[in-house]
Amino acid sequence: MKVENQTYKIGEAAQILGISRQAAYALARNGELPGGRKLGGRFIVSKIELDAYLNPNQFKDNNTFIYFSTVKV
Repeated sequence: MKVENQTYKIGEAAQILGISRQAAYALARNGELPGGRKLGGRFIVSKIELDAYLNPNQFKDNNTFIYFSTVKV
């Protein structure tokens, strides 16, 4: 059974957002990238948090709790 990854790499998140990888890193460092977290020496982005940010109405009425974090690095 294959387990689906629950995170994006910074480059993947940047592509989804239509911004450069450098811009995504800058947002992540400033705690402004939805779902962005530093894990060890690298940044990861929560798929569910980024998807909820991009599609807020999708999560509006189904009682799904989405935790939006602000990460200061």
